[in-house]
Amino acid sequence: MLADRRSGGVRGRSVSLSWSDVRARALEMLHALRAADVDAGAAVAFTGRLRPERLCAELGAIAGGYVLGGDDADVLVVDDMWAAEAADGSRTVVVIDGTPGDGAISLDRFAARGLAWAASHTAVPDPAPLLIAEGVRPGDHLLIRAGCDEGIARHAFTAAAFAGAEVYVGEADVEPLLELDRAGAEVLVATAADVDRLVAAASGHRPAAGLGGHLSSGGAVDPRSGRPPRRGDSALTASRYI
Repeated sequence: MLADRRSGGVRGRSVSLSWSDVRARALEMLHALRAADVDAGAAVAFTGRLRPERLCAELGAIAGGYVLGGDDADVLVVDDMWAAEAADGSRTVVVIDGTPGDGAISLDRFAARGLAWAASHTAVPDPAPLLIAEGVRPGDHLLIRAGCDEGIARHAFTAAAFAGAEVYVGEADVEPLLELDRAGAEVLVATAADVDRLVAAASGHRPAAGLGGHLSSGGAVDPRSGRPPRRGDSALTASRYI
């Protein structure tokens, strides 16, 4: 359940956002960044509390290939006008709540510019290429294990939102095989230690009840580098029926 504050303006009221809603809001941010001539690879910083508007905007930035965070970010997204007033005026400042002051823009207006930009690029099949984690398909069940790197988890949420996959968030101190079986997940976002256990199970060192197939160690990659993860790193890996 997510609080829909943008449309209702009432704090604390909760409604459900479907993946379609999340995807639409994420695309608004992605297209707005393109409309503002912010190239992929630039830094976009988000301050304040984690809230639905911020989460959707973060997913859009990730999907567009932007880097989250950084003191010298090209775009700064803040909670309110007071935070905007304290921000460096040399960069684009986007305000989620309230009326922005000089040099800042509201999230709604920023998103509207994105919608207009996308509408003017309808002749282009993919006006803003999506740079997100691969391997997630529509209808997949995706399990994000506890302990995963925060950045990896956000990439996984982004991939799930754009693919229309179901997401389950794991609990701490639960064996990966057991949790994978419970969720019936085809895609697992896990730590390198989890991957080692699952690969060992797939190799026959330990029964993998309920998997109905096996895992390939070649499926474990670090989305940040595209290389197999080093021990201690988090990884995005897919377990699929073969």
